[in-house]
Amino acid sequence: MGEHDAAYRAWLRALSILTELGHPDADTVRAKLHAFGLTTTHDVTPARQSFG
Repeated sequence: MGEHDAAYRAWLRALSILTELGHPDADTVRAKLHAFGLTTTHDVTPARQSFG
């Protein structure tokens, strides 16, 4: 199950980056996550954050 969690976090990160850039593919990624029954928030965490 850890791989699924890591994949989900990676897709959320991608969604965050696309959303921050205002990229039109953000809606496509969001829709694909929803199609797999995964939840997202419309306002995802900004990609630029400190991990440390």
